[in-house]
Amino acid sequence: MTRSLADVPAVLMTIAVGVVFLVALWMIISKRLRFYGGIAMLALAPLLLRFLYPISELMVEYRIYPAMPWVALLVGIGFAALYQKNERVTRIAGTLLVVVCVSGSIMRSLVWQDVTVLAQNVLDQYPTNNRARNELQRAAYLEGDYQRVFELRKDVLDAVAEVRRYNEENVARGRLYNVNQANSWYLKSEAKVALALAEYVGSEPALAHIESVEEHARALYPEYLNEDHKDYKYMKPLVDLREMIHKHGAAHDRRLAEQASNIDPNEP
Repeated sequence: MTRSLADVPAVLMTIAVGVVFLVALWMIISKRLRFYGGIAMLALAPLLLRFLYPISELMVEYRIYPAMPWVALLVGIGFAALYQKNERVTRIAGTLLVVVCVSGSIMRSLVWQDVTVLAQNVLDQYPTNNRARNELQRAAYLEGDYQRVFELRKDVLDAVAEVRRYNEENVARGRLYNVNQANSWYLKSEAKVALALAEYVGSEPALAHIESVEEHARALYPEYLNEDHKDYKYMKPLVDLREMIHKHGAAHDRRLAEQASNIDPNEP
């Protein structure tokens, strides 16, 4: 659920795939290089097949993985041919390639080792990705930073509005955001807001918030509240949360009241 053209590396990779495809096609037509062109086409096959699926990401990392063995084979053939001509240059080129690949792997690993860093990295490239904001809300909730959960809700709503605006303005183009997916992450965000409200001020505000979200969904997507409809799954987490708060909310509110009464107003 992204705006692909905002991801410059993905755009450059897509252009590179097109260029390599044309070169590989020429190699196949040229009898002398047909073997290498065939390997290049095998490497491109997973990426070319990806375009048969109208998902909103332009170039996704995991789509590249099936091509890597064939790319490695081509690189190996290239190094073998170069080694026959100049051993020293081959060693230098191989060392540089290893350094570049290892450096890139380390840099990417540093992003992936922290969920908040990864989520922010996603948002830098895909501003409408509310899945990433859900991860930031989850991290904030677990840390007890409920104000941050509420602040992120505004960004979630802005992203939902942008998705709707973009779809309305680009109906003719066909490449649109998945509305149900967008709504799914929006509703999961609202569930985290309700949880934060329950923890911060009590169960009644949390239940009122869930009711408000349900009314909004009922007006726009009534099928979400129909238990027999396949799209009910988008609303079910909120329904389950409401039942849990009804069941345990009173006891939780008493604990909140006890904690508040034990706070010394004279403490800094």
